[in-house]
Amino acid sequence: MENSNPILELYTRITFSAAHSYRDKDKSPEENRRKYGKYSRVHGHNYEVTLGLRGPVDMQSGMIINFFEVEQILKEKIISILHISHLEEDIPWFREHLPTTENISLFVYHQLKRAFPPSVTLISVEVRETPDLGAKISNE
Repeated sequence: MENSNPILELYTRITFSAAHSYRDKDKSPEENRRKYGKYSRVHGHNYEVTLGLRGPVDMQSGMIINFFEVEQILKEKIISILHISHLEEDIPWFREHLPTTENISLFVYHQLKRAFPPSVTLISVEVRETPDLGAKISNE
């Protein structure tokens, strides 16, 4: 018998621009330069975030979630906070966590993990800092 309510995975991608630097609070500028090199200076990236969502298909709409709702959640929980920001100066969480690609992925994941309706599960968050550098959290 055919499953009348199949589980589907939906992926979407957003971008934001932000500045950051790698600096340990307890180290001098010289010590941070030795430890992090040029990355101890403030610099920016155009980040790309890919999200994976999983849930049962509503057979009437053909969706697991209305994409308009997804866009609203992403604007409120991610874009309005991260876009055009200096991560460690504008966002309190990054004052305590080095703004690495891995930590940005964790931040996005924690911002979104309870943002979707109960029938929709956030299964992955991938953040790309450059085409060659990214981090991915899988919740499968």
